[in-house]
Amino acid sequence: MIKNLMCKPSKKSKVLGFSCFVCITTSLIQTSFGQLDFNDDGLSDLWTEVYKAHNLSADSDADGDGYSNQFESEIGSDPFDPDSYFGLNSYRFESDNTLLILDFQVVKGVRYLIESARKLGPQAIWRTETVINSNGNGPLVIEHFIDRDADSTRFFRVRQVIDEDRDGLTSWEEWQLGLDDQDPLSNGGESSDFHWAVDRHLTGLDLELRDSVVPIVFGLNLEVRKPVVFKGIARTPEEVSRFLNQATFGPTFDLIQDFDNSGESFASWIDSQIAIPPTLITDSMEREVLGGAKRNHQLFHRGWWRAAAEGADQLRQRMAFALSQILVVSGQGSDVVRGSPEAAGAYYEILQNQAFGNYADLLEAITYNLGMGSYLGHLRNQSEDPELRIFPDENYARELMQLFSIGLWELNEDGSRRLDYIGNPIPTYTNFHITELAKVMTGFNWGGTNSFYEYKNRPDLPMTIWETHHERGEKFLVNGGYLPANMNPADDVRIAIENLVNHPSAGPFIGRLLIQKFVTSNPSPAYIRRVARAFSDNGKGVRGDLGAVIRSILLDPEARSGSISLGERYGKMREPYITYAHLSRAFSSKNENDVFYILTDGHLDYFGQRPLMSPTVFNFYSPNYQPADESIEGEFFAPEFEILTPLRSVLWPNLLRKNIELGFAFSPNYPHLTRVHDFTIELALVNDPESLVNRLDLVFTYGTLKQETRQIILNMMNDPGLSDEKKLWTAIYAVMTSPEYVILR
Repeated sequence: MIKNLMCKPSKKSKVLGFSCFVCITTSLIQTSFGQLDFNDDGLSDLWTEVYKAHNLSADSDADGDGYSNQFESEIGSDPFDPDSYFGLNSYRFESDNTLLILDFQVVKGVRYLIESARKLGPQAIWRTETVINSNGNGPLVIEHFIDRDADSTRFFRVRQVIDEDRDGLTSWEEWQLGLDDQDPLSNGGESSDFHWAVDRHLTGLDLELRDSVVPIVFGLNLEVRKPVVFKGIARTPEEVSRFLNQATFGPTFDLIQDFDNSGESFASWIDSQIAIPPTLITDSMEREVLGGAKRNHQLFHRGWWRAAAEGADQLRQRMAFALSQILVVSGQGSDVVRGSPEAAGAYYEILQNQAFGNYADLLEAITYNLGMGSYLGHLRNQSEDPELRIFPDENYARELMQLFSIGLWELNEDGSRRLDYIGNPIPTYTNFHITELAKVMTGFNWGGTNSFYEYKNRPDLPMTIWETHHERGEKFLVNGGYLPANMNPADDVRIAIENLVNHPSAGPFIGRLLIQKFVTSNPSPAYIRRVARAFSDNGKGVRGDLGAVIRSILLDPEARSGSISLGERYGKMREPYITYAHLSRAFSSKNENDVFYILTDGHLDYFGQRPLMSPTVFNFYSPNYQPADESIEGEFFAPEFEILTPLRSVLWPNLLRKNIELGFAFSPNYPHLTRVHDFTIELALVNDPESLVNRLDLVFTYGTLKQETRQIILNMMNDPGLSDEKKLWTAIYAVMTSPEYVILR
């Protein structure tokens, strides 16, 4: 980003019809566009360390120079020196007004641009004429030659580069860290420079800055300078557990210990998870068949539980589950999905394979999927024929825009709605665009057929587009997109999808939904902006890279320390399926056949949730659901609470207690299929209640269990009337139903 500053004194010089106007413009903003700010005080932590400005507030002006501390933090100036700022001191014209001499204050380590335009206002086109790399603090005098055109007016300005590569670090911060502010991946890794710095800091590694200080040594006059160091945070097992609670279906004690002892960074773990071959649901289903499962509608769900609970690629499995609730296909609206485990598996496998791929590729793949075609109506969708009263079904076209890509309203990069000139939100599309996009989604039929009208029972195959039934006319898309007539049908589809992914609203829309699935229901605008930028550009010029998006989500300072700075508005309720998968993982539930004999038909009633069985295309719950609570001020979203009905608030804990005591997926008719928990280590700790509670606290609540909750559990464990098993069961139940566990923060 290049930042405009507040107008300083300007002057006009008119020579032979040529007018020059010189100004330095600057504007202060209330929310930082990007800087390392772990305590969310609006000030760069690196800047705070360099200038020892630890007790300053963002809105105040420590040196009385007219610039807020937040603004000085963003440009890198000294908050205690009124002569340290970015501003114009003087300027003059010489050599018959062909030489402009500028004297302005600069900050070390950043770049300044001298730009010109023919006119002012929103339509002005500013052209960079000179780039200045600052090597020091204080006044800088620049001689700028003016290439004068006759009968023209020229306006000049000087601007400071703030975050040109849009990686989340200011240019001053990148200079301090020895990075390149024009390359978002100049650290040499897959994560952006911003997330590289965050990850190093949270892994306990120091960030050495270019600025240095002379240590004060009494009695000695030494000129040896010592670098300023931004100390890393010594990572704890509790923080490792918290990270894994966000990124997996629940950590185990051994996973936490191994991760912590390895010294592996969070970024490195994410990269290794992306590289792990996927645990595909179709393979998991076949494992169930080998264990005696029948090929009926339950097979898909048994395969889902196996992949979620046992897959080594936990981040991929969590991402696929999140995507399945955004790109909704449901057996409640498709007999193909409900009745065929192969069809359900084929759809879910797309989500697994594309979990870290390109979003345009993902949307294209689900467009051709038979389950999606049967669910949202573009299977056997035909081109328009008014005489026969045939018109393309518009359902998929509508949901592709409204729910799968750009949403209802145009968004700013921070997720806020864009407004028109009278203050109304701007729709992203109209009914006209739905009709036009529906024309693109015509000609689809079952895969492997020889004609458009042929039926072939191969639900695992992608659909085929038949050119004979595809709308051949021109089509007009959102945001000025256009498809000429007689294009190849596959090109029609691909370009239409790319048009949506390239829409400015796609990044903040999809980014917010994914943040809600992994970290918090109420992300700050700055958090959404940073994730939207990762969607916009992965650092290599690629838009829609979901691998870059999940790195941005999990490595963001708000994900790693948001519970400290954002208080009660931070966090999300754990979904019931994630809770039960965590129970199975934490205690390595097994049975002699090594199968997941889980009868899920009642899960919609018990949980309000069951993969690929949403009641509507809007998922089990709305991302914008707000509890009816008058004590909550302003917008406060709590999506998962929509399925927590009064009845389920009783059913969930009762079923959890049953699964803890009797085993995961308890089956009284087939006890050999019940997945029995391995409580060997925990039972050995029953006579050491403090150690047992500490272990459960680490695995489930990452060290946040409140003292009163701990004391209740400890008091219960001292009850001589309870067996060791009942003491353990009750302790696990108390932890997993505690607010500290139910709300992931």
